[in-house]
Amino acid sequence: MSSVRLSEVSNAELTTINLDGVVSLLKQAIPIATIYNLSKSKSVLDLIIVLEKRCGKALDTFENVIDMSQLGYQQSFCTLHTFSYLSQQICEGNFFYSSVCIEENVIYRKVVSEKLPLPNPQVCKSKEIHLNQLFKIEMGKACSFFEGGNYFIGNNCFELAVFMLQQAVEFTYRCFLNLMRGKDIKCHTLCLLRRNVQRFAPNLIGVFSENEEEELSYLHILEKGYCDARYDRTYIVDRDMVILLRQKVWELHSRAFDLFANMMITIKNEALKGGIELN
Repeated sequence: MSSVRLSEVSNAELTTINLDGVVSLLKQAIPIATIYNLSKSKSVLDLIIVLEKRCGKALDTFENVIDMSQLGYQQSFCTLHTFSYLSQQICEGNFFYSSVCIEENVIYRKVVSEKLPLPNPQVCKSKEIHLNQLFKIEMGKACSFFEGGNYFIGNNCFELAVFMLQQAVEFTYRCFLNLMRGKDIKCHTLCLLRRNVQRFAPNLIGVFSENEEEELSYLHILEKGYCDARYDRTYIVDRDMVILLRQKVWELHSRAFDLFANMMITIKNEALKGGIELN
């Protein structure tokens, strides 16, 4: 296998490389079976790379190879997975991988490579029950914190309101990481959670602002409130800002419920393909 590293592409070549060029470089560096591109934008890549089934090397052998920013794709994602891992995720009914690792997203497949399995309709049935329970618990917490924020706003306790609103956002992000990714990220940093959510639930991005820098600035205000409302006696927050944040969090929750409803429709449709009717 070639020792070419994408992160070693010379500075003279750091103009945007077209998709065919990216695939060509990836093939030189990694034993690839299939590449899925989840992005619909020509300026953004969201790649899931599946290693060849026979590849016996650990993922960390290749994980530092890829740097999309070096190829002119600053806001892009690229993750590596073994064939066995993704097969297991799909067989276990992981909603995200089952819905995106599909033929219409394939941009490259080695001729002799085996395809990933199709979702099992029977598994979809049991997964629907699990996801409903998980969503009810996690979004129940998020909504409770939102109501707490309303309570403190009504009592002119704006600093504590920001703390509650931060928790309402954190639990919403973490809810969908659990639903889509299959596991949580245990942190309180909204910007980090948002970056992960951006891949798994992009509909939740851009609620605070369509401008990324502005959205991140609102999340920083919430994060500051999460810490300072508890520990800094001099912490003060503007009432109008809190009212604005409350409206944005309400919009985030509205999108979250719509997104989950669409997820359930997709799962039901997959089950129906197999002749299984979900309640």
